[in-house]
Amino acid sequence: METRKKKAQVSVYLDPAIMTMLADHAARRGQSQSMIAEAAIASFLSPDAAERREAVIAKRLDQLDRRMTRQSAIAASRWRAWPCSSSSGSRPRLRYQNPPRRQHAPRPASDTISSSLRLVGVSPKGRS
Repeated sequence: METRKKKAQVSVYLDPAIMTMLADHAARRGQSQSMIAEAAIASFLSPDAAERREAVIAKRLDQLDRRMTRQSAIAASRWRAWPCSSSSGSRPRLRYQNPPRRQHAPRPASDTISSSLRLVGVSPKGRS
């Protein structure tokens, strides 16, 4: 017959805000505050918790690295090095190159507008 070991009792002092959060969480889960606190302490002290945190941090760093690579590619397309001397040594200075402007359709000349108005029976000054 297996004998069940009795759990050790521990007294801790918690901030009132943390105690309220513990009580609310225990009520939502339908479990005792002692059970929630035990699970939280076990999770915090488990050896694989550090590995999980490291995996989460590594994943986030990879995301940030990909985002920075995209941003630097965009920035590189807008900046170029001019071969001019600089006061700091042999490094070329970077100057901003404006992105190409969007080309708009050419506007018709004013005489083209006048002739178009005459075709529909309107004079250029508003009289017919």
